Amino acid sequence: MSTRFKARLNLALLLVTAAFYAVSTLGLVKGLARLSVSEQHLTFLTPSPFALYIWVIIGAVLFAALVGMLLSVEKAATARLVDAITPPFILSCLFNILWGLAFSFGLLSLAALFMLALAVSLAVLNIRLKNAFSFPHRLAALGFGLYNGWAIFASIATISAALQQLGWGRFGLSEQTWSLIILGAFLLIVLAIESKLNNAALPLGAAWACFGIMMRHSAEGKFQAQYPAVEAAAALCAVGYLVYAGGIFVLNKRCVVPRKAVSQGPGAEQPTGSA
Repeated sequence: MSTRFKARLNLALLLVTAAFYAVSTLGLVKGLARLSVSEQHLTFLTPSPFALYIWVIIGAVLFAALVGMLLSVEKAATARLVDAITPPFILSCLFNILWGLAFSFGLLSLAALFMLALAVSLAVLNIRLKNAFSFPHRLAALGFGLYNGWAIFASIATISAALQQLGWGRFGLSEQTWSLIILGAFLLIVLAIESKLNNAALPLGAAWACFGIMMRHSAEGKFQAQYPAVEAAAALCAVGYLVYAGGIFVLNKRCVVPRKAVSQGPGAEQPTGSA
């Protein structure tokens, strides 16, 4: 399989995955929109519906990155990048579609497993994006970092919904207390993964998720400020993730991921600018 073919395949898979997301969101998979399924299994960690627009942002950034890779695939640095990300990206698209199918049919336990697999495949992909040396590379790091941060949260949210569907008793704890514990676990997971990735975009996806939770618990949200501890914890986590992302960005010398110079040679290029 040639590198150019891989670049075209990646772009095609992104478009297929985006099309399936649109179809399932509109309820054309089972006659029930994905948002309706989410509302049927509402938990304290379900974000406000507007938070789902992050999928549009992720898709747009990844589309630009993959088009950039296709247009510059003759460069040695870009070719290495395409070869590195293709296997985990194919898996991520597969798991995304399988998650959407399971979720649309209300099979939340299965959906949680697929979302976990998606988050892991994205983490593997992001490890391969750790050192930036070109603009398409840094753009990919931005998109896949956001994607990974949101997928980690979506894994936790889907697991919570699946446990609720199964009638799990949360060890006798109230849902508010359990939600606070899960927010803490989410923080630890993000910190652990970030210690390996150093991707400044990943905490931004986590921050957006927490902001969505906060808005769900606000006076204007679904829970109408009935659970202030969850609202406050989500707000604190959102701010913390933003500060953390800024710190990583500075440590990476104003780049999403650490910069890396590539030795001069045919098709080689030096890093320029920031992302």
